[in-house]
Amino acid sequence: MRTAALGIFCALAVSQAAFARAVEPLGEVTGAVIDGVTLTAALSSGGAARIEMVDRGIVRVRVAPGGDLGVRATGATAPGGLDASGVSSFVAPDGWWFVSDAMSVQVLASPFRVVTFHGDGTLMSGGAVPSFGADGDTTTCAMFAPDSEAYYGLGQRGGPPDRRGRAITMRNTDEFAYGEFTDPHYQSYPLVIPVHEERAYGVFLDAAAYCVFDMAASAPDAWSMSTVKGGLDYYIIAGPTMDEVLGRYGRLTGFAPLPPLWTLGYQHSRYGWQSAQEVLGIAQTMRDLEFPCDALYFDIDYMDRYHHFTWDPVGFPDPVGLNQQLDSMGFRRVYMNEPCVVTDDPIWAGLDAARYFIRDDFEQSVVTNIFMGDVSWIDFSKEAVREWYKQQLGVFLSVGVSALWNDLNEPASNQMPFAIYDFDGEPRREEEARNIYALLENRMAYEAQIAARPGVRPWNLSRAGFSGIQRYAATWSGDSNSSFEALRVAVQMSINMGLSGVVQFGHDTGGFLGSPSPELFVRWLEFSAFTPMLRNHSINTADAREPWLFGEPHTTMIRERLRERYRWLPTLYSLFERASRTGAPVIAPLARLYPGDAGSRGVDDQFLLGDDIIVAPVVEEGAASRFVYLPGGSAWFEFVDGRRHDGGGSALIDAPLGEIPVLVRGGGAVVRGGVREFADQAPEDPDLMIDVFPEGSRRTELYEDDGVSIGFKEGKFRRTEIVTRDDGLVRGVAITRTGGSYRTPDRAWVVRFRAARRPLVVTIDGVAVPECAQSGRLNCWSYDAAGSTIKVRTPDDRQSVDVACVIPERALPAPRPGKKRATSLDERVR
Repeated sequence: MRTAALGIFCALAVSQAAFARAVEPLGEVTGAVIDGVTLTAALSSGGAARIEMVDRGIVRVRVAPGGDLGVRATGATAPGGLDASGVSSFVAPDGWWFVSDAMSVQVLASPFRVVTFHGDGTLMSGGAVPSFGADGDTTTCAMFAPDSEAYYGLGQRGGPPDRRGRAITMRNTDEFAYGEFTDPHYQSYPLVIPVHEERAYGVFLDAAAYCVFDMAASAPDAWSMSTVKGGLDYYIIAGPTMDEVLGRYGRLTGFAPLPPLWTLGYQHSRYGWQSAQEVLGIAQTMRDLEFPCDALYFDIDYMDRYHHFTWDPVGFPDPVGLNQQLDSMGFRRVYMNEPCVVTDDPIWAGLDAARYFIRDDFEQSVVTNIFMGDVSWIDFSKEAVREWYKQQLGVFLSVGVSALWNDLNEPASNQMPFAIYDFDGEPRREEEARNIYALLENRMAYEAQIAARPGVRPWNLSRAGFSGIQRYAATWSGDSNSSFEALRVAVQMSINMGLSGVVQFGHDTGGFLGSPSPELFVRWLEFSAFTPMLRNHSINTADAREPWLFGEPHTTMIRERLRERYRWLPTLYSLFERASRTGAPVIAPLARLYPGDAGSRGVDDQFLLGDDIIVAPVVEEGAASRFVYLPGGSAWFEFVDGRRHDGGGSALIDAPLGEIPVLVRGGGAVVRGGVREFADQAPEDPDLMIDVFPEGSRRTELYEDDGVSIGFKEGKFRRTEIVTRDDGLVRGVAITRTGGSYRTPDRAWVVRFRAARRPLVVTIDGVAVPECAQSGRLNCWSYDAAGSTIKVRTPDDRQSVDVACVIPERALPAPRPGKKRATSLDERVR
């Protein structure tokens, strides 16, 4: 390892331009002490550094130009499952070393820098020369940027998924009507995933203070990260795959918990509903016209003059009765919850006297002006404030509020340089507290829901966020325009958020600002129906946007896209469950699984859903087809008609309005269920359809539970493994229950093979079964020549079942009268 390092460092001298912000290098190591897996070093500049292996695949680096290595916690980390066992350390002539099977870390003395290597000894991250520097309160770390290295992650931003050539600022900001390259934004996620020669690693900067990531924008041969205050506290996370990086990041910052199933359904909202009767009328029409829907949202219009925890006595006189009526119809209720209090609210004076608001240098409550009027901002950094607010939320939730919508929590007053956050007597100014304001609020709101409804999964929706927010809330993209350009940016944002540790992220379908055309709304809905959160929301000055208001044929298209969303819930929910254990995103750019595929690197208008599905939204007005890039290494099949395409290039796919290109990798399997009015409702047809695609062998996992409780933590779930195979003659799928005690309803598996010809024989558990005499029969098969599909229906009443078919290379004549049929797959193959 050390020999390899000596050869590599010839390439690590980079231009001083990349280090322009760090005008005073932190110098050399003048003394160091190793204690187990921790190295503490004194620097010639008077600074100090500490390098600690917190896991076999994670090293923490703290750098303090002033010498004080104490840190101000951000709340981003919640370590679980970290394991530093097996890490060895030693001192060598070329520096200090930490070595594990996942990574190796070298600390060099002159000048001080930190270099990491993958488990196979290849370079992971190389500190530039110099690596560290300070300029006043700003501290910078620069790293070598090889020419072919790409940079993914860094949160809620538009633009290509590879961030190389951009400088990105982490400062939570209310960005109304943003564009593709707007920076900063509502949310800040200082996690970058560099990928070089198909190997990935991660760097997470755990800094609440404003920071800037310069991704080889200032100089082509180095990238850097800078904080405006507090020194540096960052983690280098081993791969070598993106999924391994995200898994370790999840163990460090916490995985997103499994959300309630209803949050995967359609959520309907609007700023401007003025009365309970208006909402109930929308709910009833939704059911009468058979549009599936799980939740209705209540924007600030429900409040009495924007006062906290109140209802307008004219428009919403009976919130308990309203919520009960909606509950009886299968609708959850999501209410807006603001982190600010208008100064004419009766509770303002008491909160001001109790010092519960963010204050200024003169010990006065900060008052700013937003669209609601003059407001003060609740200081969630104080424990007493959080406990008080939890009690208020407990009462608020008790009237039938299902979930909380935490808005304006950037905070929405973008300039408050005089603001001081208390942090229980250890105050911080705006620049080192603002980014974690929403994190503190959502943690409190999450805990309040647990206290109010033990055993029921809580759920928050937050506009702002920081690393760690995934433990407490879903997020969305904020106040976007209603335009095809905004739709394109929405796709870009979605595919990147999964690589930033955020699992459940969505958009205001159709755009918040403005009135989308029927075409734009349908196209946006086609996209949103495959994202982790499907919500329709708009500003009060826009045209009403209920699904039935767009006219035919668009109303029928909208209904069908919503119904299709509910068919896909088994697949989507299974991906969420995987994410809750492993950190693997529900949707992501192609580069997540194809980092070595040159064509995948720049694709920003299509995404992976899970591992085997590509979704390609139409984002151009008037388009009826689009090119879809298909990574090499396998064939790809259109989901709807099974049409085959070679990988390794682009294919032109028909996409008339109302249809979205969805392609499945060869060997992939897609599990879908029945349509229902809302996610918790049992569908009329409980059977599950498994679409099996040819030319490959893949493994898929289906996860099921009650969708509401936390009983899954006690084993009340069901996990089913689905493994496909295709050797060119025999296609098959093995379905095996692998764990859990949850009892699913009586149902059948409906296995559907894509095949251009009738099968020679179909077997269940190796025994040939007959062709069905009529539809709906069990343990028989049917062939649809028009759809090129073989369908087999068999009961889900045993631990495992194997379904297979033999498909001839060319069509065969009908069997001669009297000819004996094969009775087993083995006999037919012989």
